[in-house]
Amino acid sequence: MDDDVRTGPDRLGPVALARVLETAPDGLAVAERGSGERLYVNPAGRGLLADAADRGGAGHAEGAPCRSCDAFDARASGEVTTTSHHGRQLERMTVPVEDGSRALAVTWFRDVTAVRQRERHLAAFSRTAASVAFAGPLSTVLDRLAAEVRDATGMLACTFLLMDEDGRLRQTGMTDQGYPGVEDYADRIEACRRLGAPLLSATAFRDRRPLVAHGWRERTLADARFRPVHAIALHAGWSAMATVPVVSRGQVIGVFNGFFRTDADPVDEDLPFLSAIADQAAVAIENARLLGAVETKVALEERHLLARELHDSVSQALFSLTLQARALEIGMASGRLDERSVNDGLVEVRRLTEGALAEMRALIFQLRPAALREEGLFSAVRKHASAVAAREGIAVDVVGPPSGPDLDPAVEEQVLRVVQEALGNIVKHAGAGCVEVQLRLDAGAADTLVVAITDDGAGFDVAADHPGHLGLQCMAERVAQVGGTFAIDSAPGRTTVRARIPGAVQAPVATAVDEAPAAALAEPARG
Repeated sequence: MDDDVRTGPDRLGPVALARVLETAPDGLAVAERGSGERLYVNPAGRGLLADAADRGGAGHAEGAPCRSCDAFDARASGEVTTTSHHGRQLERMTVPVEDGSRALAVTWFRDVTAVRQRERHLAAFSRTAASVAFAGPLSTVLDRLAAEVRDATGMLACTFLLMDEDGRLRQTGMTDQGYPGVEDYADRIEACRRLGAPLLSATAFRDRRPLVAHGWRERTLADARFRPVHAIALHAGWSAMATVPVVSRGQVIGVFNGFFRTDADPVDEDLPFLSAIADQAAVAIENARLLGAVETKVALEERHLLARELHDSVSQALFSLTLQARALEIGMASGRLDERSVNDGLVEVRRLTEGALAEMRALIFQLRPAALREEGLFSAVRKHASAVAAREGIAVDVVGPPSGPDLDPAVEEQVLRVVQEALGNIVKHAGAGCVEVQLRLDAGAADTLVVAITDDGAGFDVAADHPGHLGLQCMAERVAQVGGTFAIDSAPGRTTVRARIPGAVQAPVATAVDEAPAAALAEPARG
């Protein structure tokens, strides 16, 4: 490199170098490698140390060594590491410098507490999304959410209170340790309400906004109206409390209460995270209510299928995007973010948006089963039939050629769903030992697909009300969507569900020079 374009420090005078050190946004410290004596800390570094020390309840004299952590370890490893300093996370790197006869160590450091917190929040989201998709009891799902929140924020405990049909808050989901630690917590809170206590949960519920109360435990212990909870709060290790409304379809249906350890009050980054977790809980609650109200309906079956296949991957990306956007909103409103931090936040929002878009495209592609994409309808039906036979212990025989013609993708999708629904109904209701699934082209119409599923079960009255009829209606609607006809014949010992779909084949099967494939498909073969 030519001398006139060199950018080394030798081209800067002592005054300029001092100015660089004094205005650097990150912390810089110089110490002797032998004794570890700290010789210099720049203003940014002194500010970071003062902030951390204030949180830890101990001060630093300027230039004095810090014995409570290794933030200024004079060993020059040259590697970036993270260390704890009075409850803050400092990222640092120390490099050796020779100054004449003195061996020095220069340490660069910055506060990454908020960054690490966001990382924990995002990791918690990836796990809570799976919990929301879990089709189990609502209390179990909310217990999992509560545990994830506790671990991600370091709070002592947390709990969900949901409004029941009588207009009372009921505890539904909590961490398995720490405050409140009793099953009748909601009843105690209700007793406090009757005594006229100013409940933080009730205020958040009424005002539809998250609230944080520092020193709330001490305030409740000093108020006789909170007497019903004094016994459990007296020895609890928390001080501040945060409460966030849980909103579903525009209605507040409950609150989420978080209890922060005495030595770790909530920070700005916690509120958007807790609000997003409340949104997750609202989704779980809505799912549970739908499960209870429409368990046998077609919409619910589709919901279960999508939940199993998609695992709410787009939901994870969108919740992460919501968290980042809310963090930016709070930071900008408080004036605590500089231009660089805002730009970094916007870059993260863009990255999350692009990820969500990619996930959505992938999900749309995956909605069509992989077996259909790779091997076609006939092979997909065989694989599903084999799985049902192995799982349920009944004989399922697929009659038809090993592979079929190129079918309309919409027809393949609906026919596979019809076969799945039919086999599901047979397993649930028919008590059958043998099932035959027939796939073939109509001998009189080469572009018409015929599907017939026959079982040797108990049969049923097609005209009568029957638990399986909703599934039959769904199958009929699916066949109608692709222009086909649907029929059912049932008697004791033999029930057949049949679909006939004209125009299912995308291209002519038979031509003047190739008539053999059509003939082969018209004659079913067992497989």
